[in-house]
Amino acid sequence: MIVYADSSALVKLFLDERDSDIARSMWGSGVSLATSRVSHAELACALASAVHSSRDRRGEVDSDVVDGEFLRRSATFVEVDEDLARKAAVFGVRHGLSGLDAIHVASAMTFADFAPVFVSWDERQRRAAAAEGLAVYPEETTTAALR
Repeated sequence: MIVYADSSALVKLFLDERDSDIARSMWGSGVSLATSRVSHAELACALASAVHSSRDRRGEVDSDVVDGEFLRRSATFVEVDEDLARKAAVFGVRHGLSGLDAIHVASAMTFADFAPVFVSWDERQRRAAAAEGLAVYPEETTTAALR
């Protein structure tokens, strides 16, 4: 099984947030993980923001995250090229997504022939991925039940 994780899913591996335990158990389950190359910067910056705002008390971002080694060891990267950017623009306009959110949906769609599961804690992004035919996690009913 291929799991496409956006940055909201990846952040949960490092920060103690709602559903972090779910993200961590999924990560450790032996699935093939994929993400966009932009996740490297998004993850490092999100964790730095958490450190600066004192939501993460470690005091610094793990160097494996900053230099990208964590994701290189763990995931297959989808590169952002002209074709993917064009598809992201279409998805973004169609579903009212931000540029980065649209890049994640377009990146996940590159695995469409393999029926990936799109994992994100961004509801709008999950709805867009589902509308494009991808399986999504968590499902809206699952998310509502966890609250």
